[in-house]
Parts: sequence; structure tokens; C-alpha cells
Amino acid sequence: MAHAIALSSREIRLLITWSTSRQMFPDEERVRRKLSAALEQNRPLELSRIQIQILHAWAEDWWATHYGGGKVVNPDEEAILTKVRTALGWD
Repeated sequence: MAHAIALSSREIRLLITWSTSRQMFPDEERVRRKLSAALEQNRPLELSRIQIQILHAWAEDWWATHYGGGKVVNPDEEAILTKVRTALGWD
């Protein structure tokens, strides 16, 4: 079942940047292609729950290295985390 997640083009670009810091597995490649397609075609992003969890994993990896402990201080990054956690039903 696909879930719509309303991300701005800036947020999608940030997620693509975060994905490059990881070793890519096939499921992650699919998510990255969906992000790129949504950005290029200016269309809504629809992901499965597993794919949204991949976004969450990218975010966790990024903040663990970028902020050294997971503290989110950038408003754009905080918006992404809020949207991802809401889509997962965690907020």
C-alpha cells in the first residue's frame, strides 16, 4: 500500500543528498529513483511503509554523522523528520 508523503523539492534534494552517504541496496536505489522522478516530474511522492522507513534510516545516519548525536537543528531537516515520522504513525 502506497502512502503519499508531501515533501517539497528542497526536502527531496536533501534526502537524495543523505542517500549518497550510504552504501545503496536495491530497495534504497528504488527509493532514490522515486525521489528523483518526483523531483524531475514535479509530482506527488508515494512510497510504501518500508520505503518510508528507508527515508528514516537515511535521516538517522545523516544526523548521527552530521550533528554527532542526532540533534536536529536545521528547520528543513526537522520538517523532513516530522513528515517521515507522521507517515509512519510515530508522531
